[in-house]
Amino acid sequence: MDGNQAEEMLDALCLNWLANDGVWFQAIEKKFGMFDAKRCNDTCWTRFSPYEAYRIKALLGLPEQGGLEALKTALQFRLYARINRQEIVEEKTDSFIFRMIECRVQTAHQQYH
Repeated sequence: MDGNQAEEMLDALCLNWLANDGVWFQAIEKKFGMFDAKRCNDTCWTRFSPYEAYRIKALLGLPEQGGLEALKTALQFRLYARINRQEIVEEKTDSFIFRMIECRVQTAHQQYH
């Protein structure tokens, strides 16, 4: 695979991951209601996010206690980063603002509700 094909494959895998996330959420919502679907979703994200962070940190060799610079780097490698538009603004020495400009899930939700 050349670099372009690898990028396209990675984008497709990220979109498949997002589709799977939506499918299971809708299945729970249909059977048990929105409250339980959101509760399950929150539980899953509290478990997945640390795992994703651990894998990104290991892949990139980011330091333990890497601070804001390591966080900014890691945010670029989340699965969401490939399929949503995001930016980091208002950088200061001790903070920054992370902004999700376009979220596929929210855009789809607005179109169907």
